[in-house]
Amino acid sequence: MTAAGELDIRPAGPDELGLVADLVMHGLAERWGAVDPQLNLDLHALTQGVTHGLVLTAWLDGALVGTGALVGGPDVPEVVRMSTAHSHRRRGVAAGVLGALVEAARDGGASRVVLETTATWTGARRLYEHEGFVLDGVVHGPHGDDAHYHLDLATA
Repeated sequence: MTAAGELDIRPAGPDELGLVADLVMHGLAERWGAVDPQLNLDLHALTQGVTHGLVLTAWLDGALVGTGALVGGPDVPEVVRMSTAHSHRRRGVAAGVLGALVEAARDGGASRVVLETTATWTGARRLYEHEGFVLDGVVHGPHGDDAHYHLDLATA
């Protein structure tokens, strides 16, 4: 139990995965105006237990305000599906979730963590760079450009 006004970051319970999916999809709709479900099959797989990984949730005063997940192999896991409720952005929620995911990767023996984000999503990119992630490059894809990052855990 956490005190009122204190951010509680913890693994998502099975009954919370639908809320996680809703938060992520709402954030995408805010950003892009419309969301193509076919471009988000990984989110469905993650929240239905098909893809295994660590899904963290951030709660404040009983409300889900942030989420993020760690998927992939134990040596180089990938941070995916970071999202923060609009009303709680720029308050440290995403940094807290990202930090907890990095610590979980480190505790699991990972040597590095990778992630990607839309190249034009400057707020997310600033967060990742502030938290020590290094840009590997920008990849041009069919749905836009993606910025690829890594964090070497031996030096972080």
